[in-house]
Amino acid sequence: MDIQELQEICRQVRRDIIIMTNKAGAGHPGGSLSATEALVALYFDVMKGIDPKDDKNPNRDRFVLSKGHAAPALYGTLCERGYFGREEFDHFRQLHGILQGHPDVKKCPGVDASTGSLGQGISIAVGMALGAKKTGNPCHVYTIIGDGESQEGLVWEASMAAAHYHLDNLTVIFDHNGLQIDGSNDEVMSLGDIQAKFKAFGYDVIDVADGNDMQQVLDALEWGARAVPSENGGFLQVSGLTYEIHTGVASSAEKDENGMFTRVSGEYRVKNVMVGGQPLELDKTYTLASHNYMLLGHGDGYTMFDGCEVLGEDMMVDNQVLITYITTTLGGVVGEQYANPYGDGRIVAVE
Repeated sequence: MDIQELQEICRQVRRDIIIMTNKAGAGHPGGSLSATEALVALYFDVMKGIDPKDDKNPNRDRFVLSKGHAAPALYGTLCERGYFGREEFDHFRQLHGILQGHPDVKKCPGVDASTGSLGQGISIAVGMALGAKKTGNPCHVYTIIGDGESQEGLVWEASMAAAHYHLDNLTVIFDHNGLQIDGSNDEVMSLGDIQAKFKAFGYDVIDVADGNDMQQVLDALEWGARAVPSENGGFLQVSGLTYEIHTGVASSAEKDENGMFTRVSGEYRVKNVMVGGQPLELDKTYTLASHNYMLLGHGDGYTMFDGCEVLGEDMMVDNQVLITYITTTLGGVVGEQYANPYGDGRIVAVE
């Protein structure tokens, strides 16, 4: 499955998360949205032996959602994978429904472990991986844990056991969105150097270095403009800056085998980038606002923001931003200033 197909599945799962939590009037959409890409990648590309028609295959890879409150993301992914129909979303968090507030292995097809009490999921995953080792089962066990969850001692007891038993058939995905139900991690209980902690417990840690370089924004604009004048679903719409696309310059934006941006090898066709009326300074640090799909999830191939410091996340669902702007800033009336279908000239194509 190519990256474009995976991205479309992510978009559908995100829509389903919002729909089911909104209809139920309950749930955890923020933590669910932040885990979407990881879940889709696991169930559609990484895990082996995943088959709704043979969900008891003893050699299949296993998944444990340790941050069980992110169940809507798991349900959306399982639905897309074919374990049940979308009509089940109408009964999310309802009595006798298969989609409870936290995953229930006895009710929901495709769920490998019941979770909810934070810290217990990773402990279950360690047990599964150890059992597989002892019995010669070739399966690999994956689990997603939350950053707030990692304030629980069980996480570190499980990690100590994983190292002791050399569980190289276990992968722990740390969903570091910086927030928990009572506030930010730093406000509630600082995690400190989380990478160093996991390394100390014997993990082979894959991390993204911290950094913020405005070259990333220029690369993002170039990547979005690569197909102009042809259409491109990943074309960037901007606010607070203006730029020109010189269509006579052939795009030299390169991608890898998965369709992800890697570099610009030649002349930039994006020129005269202005931020707040001033020329873009490549050695200056700027603050960006966008959606998680692009900035954090590599949506549409935008990898250039890897390593940027995340100042805030899951502030508001994108459609709610528009609703709030119309109702609050515009007083509920979309005026004549928005009548021009060609916009106000922020992006200009130059032949």
